[in-house]
Amino acid sequence: MPRQEKLSIEKIIAASIEIIDVKGYNALTLADVAKVLKIKPPSLYNHISGLDALRQQMGHYAMTAFYDAMTTSAFGKSGSEAIYAVSDAYMQFVKERTSLYQSMTRVPNESEPAYAALNQKLTSMLTQLMAHYAESESDRIHCVRGLRSLLYGFAAIELEGGFRMAVSKSESFQYILDLYIKGLESNCQSRKLENNH
Repeated sequence: MPRQEKLSIEKIIAASIEIIDVKGYNALTLADVAKVLKIKPPSLYNHISGLDALRQQMGHYAMTAFYDAMTTSAFGKSGSEAIYAVSDAYMQFVKERTSLYQSMTRVPNESEPAYAALNQKLTSMLTQLMAHYAESESDRIHCVRGLRSLLYGFAAIELEGGFRMAVSKSESFQYILDLYIKGLESNCQSRKLENNH
């Protein structure tokens, strides 16, 4: 009789992502996870306390993957090159790893320390990128909020099946992102002119 592999939280998360890929985020159940893993549902409780706890673990796993993708894309870049890079990485993550993205954006508790720490690291990285356009911390935060709103909003509408008009969605995204960056650059130039007078 073959020896059964030891159950781990990583295997539970992998099985959960597999289920979400097929059925969607809201359809995830512990019974289905147990079925995929070929175990009895009570065995899951040695690793998680329930469905919300599993979703929290999935959210942290997803945020880790997302953070790695964003930081890798921005490495060695600055200014508009960096913003284009992280924006492309964001949308690529949404399209290629949709289940992970949904796990990250629908995490039950955003204030959970491990998840919140990763989210703060991501915000800090984006804020540093905005130093090219804004001098004050508050202005950089405004810029980051604008970018995150653009990316999150576009992704959310696309995932919900929006943008049905006969115009390329990728072209629309590029157009909007170009406008955002031009706005940053214009504002930056205006601030410099004000400071020189």
